[in-house]
Amino acid sequence: MLLRLLRFLNLRTGASIGGTIEEIESNIELRGSVLWILLCAALLASIGLDTNSAAVIIGAMLISPLMGPILGVGMSLGINDSAMFRHALRQLGLATAISLGASLLYFSLTPLGQATPELLARTHPTLLDVLIALFGGVAGIISNSRRDKTNAIPGVAIATALMPPLCTAGFGLAHLNWSVFLGALYLYCINAAFISLATYLIVRVMRFPQRTYVEEGQQRRVTLIMSLLLVLIVAPSVYFLVSVYRQERDRRIVEEVVVENLRKQGNEVLRWDITHTDSTNLVRVYFSGLNVVPRQVAQMERRLQQRDLQNYQIQVSRVNISKEEVAQLSEEAARNLFQNMQLEAELTRAPTIRTTSSPASNPLPSAAQVLREVRAAFPRVAGLSVARPLADIAPDTLRADTLLTVAVAWQRPDTVPTPAETQRLYQFLQARLQQDTLILSRTPLRAVRQPAPRAVPIVMPQTPVVPKTLNTPTPAARR
Repeated sequence: MLLRLLRFLNLRTGASIGGTIEEIESNIELRGSVLWILLCAALLASIGLDTNSAAVIIGAMLISPLMGPILGVGMSLGINDSAMFRHALRQLGLATAISLGASLLYFSLTPLGQATPELLARTHPTLLDVLIALFGGVAGIISNSRRDKTNAIPGVAIATALMPPLCTAGFGLAHLNWSVFLGALYLYCINAAFISLATYLIVRVMRFPQRTYVEEGQQRRVTLIMSLLLVLIVAPSVYFLVSVYRQERDRRIVEEVVVENLRKQGNEVLRWDITHTDSTNLVRVYFSGLNVVPRQVAQMERRLQQRDLQNYQIQVSRVNISKEEVAQLSEEAARNLFQNMQLEAELTRAPTIRTTSSPASNPLPSAAQVLREVRAAFPRVAGLSVARPLADIAPDTLRADTLLTVAVAWQRPDTVPTPAETQRLYQFLQARLQQDTLILSRTPLRAVRQPAPRAVPIVMPQTPVVPKTLNTPTPAARR
């Protein structure tokens, strides 16, 4: 039974050993058309990373000739061919330098050049990337050794990405971002080393013929050196994997203790994140709904400590806006509200705002809170003043009416907001301040710190309702 199983799993069945050696050796050399294909693959991968296009990146993986020298390194070690080994190393170094130089040139000239998700995804390799490279390399060399070629080679090229991390390293070098450069270059080294290791192991298992005889002691030294190099390569990936696991575990606990607790109270969590520092870990949660008192925040922090999450502080920010009100905003304003809601950073800038009201008026909401919410949806707002000044008293009226006035200072006073933007801001303030009618005016930034100026209305979507006045009887009418 065991012999039948071994015959069933025998890799030599259907293999073309001589043809495999010849094919891999012929694909090591980079010259002529292969060199042009390498340049095109590097530029395509750079464009795909720059535009965050997965389809372009996959195309660059498929046409990249980097696999040839890498397989050559593993094959030369497996058959003890020192001349092939040196030639494969030189070609691999040349291909790496050309690809890195092409990506460096592209990212130095591109008008985009932002760190896209496709770029950032290739800067923190873990032990899982080691396993992908190892199993992908095994599949690649087995597929290459068949008489009848299979379609596994394109899949191996996609799974064991070589060109994208190398071009990501070029991005880091162009922007002098050394963490991105080293992380991406490390991922490239992992893929190259373990594809070569997989090739070496399969060549040994399939008992390819040896080109030169190597003494047993020399073979042991070569094996020891290879093992030490692989351990040095793998060690950082294990550390990264443990770090990623801990971060994901912490996020799950924070989501369970903080986020889900807020949702159970009927609140809608708009966004939340964790900021790690040397001394503490800050959990920022932005939500709409019922207010959260400090006692509830303290309880959630104690629950985090009970779950072995020490030095965690929770900062909750309530945004007083409903789903319906968000739907009335423009797409740009909604995107700013949900994706760029950095309220803590705004607080540290000492915003210019002042709130005044007459003693007889209803109490106004917190001015700082209103400004933070306005800035989340309208980033160009630099400051605002909320006041309820007395309206002019007509000579034939018994009482004076009050009308809420909001004076807005934009970041660039010389830039006039568009009518559509002003209309959306008016509707936002109308819903936030719970006013049927208000006066919205534009004022220079310096005027916000002065006493409330007499506002000049610039938008009045709804005509203010002036109460009917009672005429005061004259002395003649009394008689």
